[in-house]
Amino acid sequence: MFLVLEYLDGGELFDYITDRDHLTEEESAILFKQMMSAIIYCHKNRICHRDLKPDNFMLLSKDQNAPIKLIDFGLSRSFYKFHGEGKGEVVRMETRVGTSLYMAPEVLRRNYSSACDTWSLGVILY
Repeated sequence: MFLVLEYLDGGELFDYITDRDHLTEEESAILFKQMMSAIIYCHKNRICHRDLKPDNFMLLSKDQNAPIKLIDFGLSRSFYKFHGEGKGEVVRMETRVGTSLYMAPEVLRRNYSSACDTWSLGVILY
């Protein structure tokens, strides 16, 4: 068995931010748009990541304006339950998972939706 992965030479977003002390508003907007695009794609495919944090975004290369990639889907899950014949429903999640500093309050109450990812992105942006 072989596992083939994309090589991301740029390192973690966390390290990128700490190396620079702060990001400009323009840099932040570019990165945040890419983060939102990744989560929108996941949610359109009925997947909730549930552990968004700067450590789980990696830069493709060390070049300026290198694109970022979302990684670590170990805690992710589908928020859609299929009933057969193409029918199904969106379900609430109850498992308390993720990194506490980026976790939505609803996750702590064990009754949340995919909106928990949006909360985590807001914390990252802040």
